[in-house]
Amino acid sequence: MVSPGAWASSHIQRIFYNLGHRVGTHPFPFLIMPILLTVLSAVGLLKIYEENRIWYLYSPTYAPSHYEHAVATEFFQEKGGKFWVEVPVTARDTGNLLRPNYLEAVESLASYLLFNFTVPCNVDNQTLCSFDDLCVGKCNDNQIVPIFTLLYRNKTQRNHPNFRLTYPTMYLYNDEYYVGEQFSGVDVDQRTNVINSIRLIVLYFRTDMRSQPVANALTSWELQLLDYVDKLNHPLINISASSDGLISHEVRRNGFACIPYFGLSVTVVLLFSIASNFRRRDINISVGEAVCGVSGPLLAIGTTYGLVMLFVDFNSIVFIMPFLIIGIGVDDFFIMVHAWRMTNKHGTIAERAGKMMEEAGPSITITSLTNALSFMTGALTPTPAIRIFCLYTTAGVLIDFVYQTTFFAACIVFLNLREAKVAPRREKIGTVVEKVPSDHEEKVPNSIAANDAEQSNVNPYHEFVCWSKQKLATMIQSSSALRIEAIRQFPPSSGTSTEKSNAVKAHDASSVAIAEKSDIKHSHFIASYCKYLTNWSCRLLVYGIAIIYWMTAAYGWSKMQLKMDASNLILGDSPMRSIEWVYSTFTWRQAYSFYVDQLNSIAGNTLSTVVIALVIMALTCLLLIPNPISVISATAAMVSINVGVFGYLFLWDVNLDPITMCTVLMSIGFSVDFTAHISYHYYRNDSGWSNERRLADALSSIGYPMLQAGISTVLGIIPLLLVDSYMVYVFVKTVFLVIALGLIHGLLFLPALLLSIGDLNICGEEINLEFSLKDIKPEKPAIEQFTASAESSSSEMSKEPTEMVGNSSKTLTSSSSFPVSSDDQR
Repeated sequence: MVSPGAWASSHIQRIFYNLGHRVGTHPFPFLIMPILLTVLSAVGLLKIYEENRIWYLYSPTYAPSHYEHAVATEFFQEKGGKFWVEVPVTARDTGNLLRPNYLEAVESLASYLLFNFTVPCNVDNQTLCSFDDLCVGKCNDNQIVPIFTLLYRNKTQRNHPNFRLTYPTMYLYNDEYYVGEQFSGVDVDQRTNVINSIRLIVLYFRTDMRSQPVANALTSWELQLLDYVDKLNHPLINISASSDGLISHEVRRNGFACIPYFGLSVTVVLLFSIASNFRRRDINISVGEAVCGVSGPLLAIGTTYGLVMLFVDFNSIVFIMPFLIIGIGVDDFFIMVHAWRMTNKHGTIAERAGKMMEEAGPSITITSLTNALSFMTGALTPTPAIRIFCLYTTAGVLIDFVYQTTFFAACIVFLNLREAKVAPRREKIGTVVEKVPSDHEEKVPNSIAANDAEQSNVNPYHEFVCWSKQKLATMIQSSSALRIEAIRQFPPSSGTSTEKSNAVKAHDASSVAIAEKSDIKHSHFIASYCKYLTNWSCRLLVYGIAIIYWMTAAYGWSKMQLKMDASNLILGDSPMRSIEWVYSTFTWRQAYSFYVDQLNSIAGNTLSTVVIALVIMALTCLLLIPNPISVISATAAMVSINVGVFGYLFLWDVNLDPITMCTVLMSIGFSVDFTAHISYHYYRNDSGWSNERRLADALSSIGYPMLQAGISTVLGIIPLLLVDSYMVYVFVKTVFLVIALGLIHGLLFLPALLLSIGDLNICGEEINLEFSLKDIKPEKPAIEQFTASAESSSSEMSKEPTEMVGNSSKTLTSSSSFPVSSDDQR
């Protein structure tokens, strides 16, 4: 019975082959449609609605604060809604404010903010308005400060029996004044309950927004107040400010602070893509592939914003999304380029495009689908901020998947079609081989000259092939352009252009054979690494490292703190940064009470969401990966990665909050990238191969692109470290951890596990563990194979490279073991 994964995998490969063949045949529509769609989606920007109500975004929709806010809104609706700002005041040394001059400074500040702190307005024919001008009803909520100051400074009145300065209620004759709202951090005389010290005084400015002009003026007043707080440098006191509007403004500023660094992120990723994708011979193609590989995600980001804004509110936290999409998109780029270079360069462009998509399509599908499903799980959470972020990111991942499999595939086709037209002109050797100084001549080795004497008499340019044999054989370990080097140094000779062309064809065919031998040598590291892991003592060492890793992660879990610190949502240089510390130090309450609603739900929501996401990832792997054991091993590694991400985040001073929940969902999707690839490529090979050989093939096929993808993702998000924000730091820390742990699992822990599973013979198959480089050595030495191929007829020169290297190399290539084409040697 065929497993669901095997059935789905075969159909996906067929679908992607047909798609790639269609792109290779008609690339223009696939190139232009994503661009047009991105331009058309810009219409969504006209319908943007920015949701920044902090009390709404960061508490569950069923939270009590939502109900209470709705009741209050309904009650005050006829008055235009309620406006409030708190101004906490402390001494610069956080000491007692009852010391001389401190109370007077607080009283003076309260009076200034009420009567003299003005903003431009258009209310009641006034152009400048103070809070007193905008306020209606009982405006001076801070009158208790001057009354208390007057009584406290006069020792006679302070000790008068009719004036009792007690806490939390103060008595003046028969009147009671509740001072617990304004005064905090209070010490009292234990016998009389009289106030001895005050360390925090909170000034309140509250009124009704009775009309739209008044509401606009009050908004300007609180924003200008925040600027005043930031610039105030009083010798005695420190002040801050807090309100729904101010915290929303600062959270918004936090998100927008990421925008300037996105260009830097794109530049860093582009430079890395060019450097890691560079081939000396095909500079234009290498650079073009990198530019297109980064352009695809950029188009996806633009399309995502435009389309999703038509249906979903926007929030500033969504500005993190482009950094993630760039990383995910470039990952696909590396896999596709690697698959393209594995194709037969002598095939048609359409055939190569089909083979590229057949090889890369399943891998890209697994990673894109699992990332999208992981974020889609987060979109089901009751916290609006998490839901909005996950909806945008889900759409971005899916759109990027479509663009990379169409737009980028079309770019590869166009670049190679262009190269196919330009290459013949560039490769004309007539001007290169004529009139080379005699001191560049080199004698052909006697052993080769004797064998080729007869052929040299037939074709004068055959000496080019004879001479280049030795050159190429000595350059097996090098990745330089073998053909160009040989032509550049070719000794002068005479002959017709046809003879030159035939000689070059013979050289090309021989170069491919030597290049494949060179790749076998180049893969020596992978073969040695796999051989090393087959040793049980080495694997036991790996398992020991894994145990230490899990124990450390478990210790991190024990340090987990459920903490709702709303100041983590704002920038480090915000004037409001200290308010959370002030309130938590001197009062019994939180600065933003709405945030406390998360305490009752964040742990349960996080646990349920993570479990659901992991189950969905496992089911997805089951449906897309052909082997059940591959699914089990990939799922186990995925769980291990996320256990580590959680544990090490808590060790890295990160608390469990909505931001952490978003990043954990991201890590679940990312972790599949590193585990599913290796498992998929390992189990797709012939079960008759030895475990070592299957692992070597998997690492050769996907190891380097996986490493490229991990590095590029980290490089893409590193510029965010320039933003002084807890929210941003959590994202960066999570990405770094999931990439580092993912690479460790994908290249160390999982290979050891796969080899152990093979040794235990779970599938009941006889598996031969004998594997070494001798399994892939050619039957003849490289130079002898070269000589044989050079002496063959012109028809033999046009055969596939695998037919020139011997039966062993044929088997290797057809089995996809170390499947690298000659393009990789350029």
